[in-house]
Amino acid sequence: MKPHRSLVSVLFLLFACSSNVVTSGGASDDSNNNADGGAIDGGGTTDPNPYPEAPARGYGFQFQKVLPNLDFNGYLNVDLAQPIVSKAAYRAINLQDLRKTSAKYFYIDVSALWCPACRTQAPRLEQAATDWWPKGGLALTVIVQGNDRSSTTPATRDDLDSWVDNFKIKLVGLADSQQNFAGRNGIETAALPYNAVVRADTMQIVDAWYGYDQDRIDAFATTYLK
Repeated sequence: MKPHRSLVSVLFLLFACSSNVVTSGGASDDSNNNADGGAIDGGGTTDPNPYPEAPARGYGFQFQKVLPNLDFNGYLNVDLAQPIVSKAAYRAINLQDLRKTSAKYFYIDVSALWCPACRTQAPRLEQAATDWWPKGGLALTVIVQGNDRSSTTPATRDDLDSWVDNFKIKLVGLADSQQNFAGRNGIETAALPYNAVVRADTMQIVDAWYGYDQDRIDAFATTYLK
């Protein structure tokens, strides 16, 4: 006995629909994403050095914590022959961009234009930074506030450029325009500068302190850049 023609049609339609399942985001189940959410390129390869898993933004600024992949705007230069970072190279930069350099450790200096201790530390840190880089130590200067200590406005490009010009930043100068450090659950800006030593492969903070401390700046090279 032959099946009824309408029943055959219904079964065919059900089969056709089930073979093209769409996720809730609108992408079919063969989208180019791997299991942990990392993007895969057209060749089917993943980032060989993915960013380490980190806590939520604002909770990774403590000793032994992993820094999240924070976003900034600023300058990145790895050529010591250049006397100062190029103002034409201002762009978006995140910590993963910095991990793609040959750095083994990062020295992060978080400062503000209004901060006297930050201004005392800056020239000494910049002098040390040129010695550190050939050994794998990369100094990052992050400006979080301008001249108004009470302002809640994030640092601007003009704030960063003022710092770069005053202290002749050669390698990395960043404006914390996203308020990564100065925002809610961030660092204590009243105690600036904030200094952190971060291992580049794990992005774990291996040392951190507030205030200008020349002995600890000197110890960066002897401890981590052997």
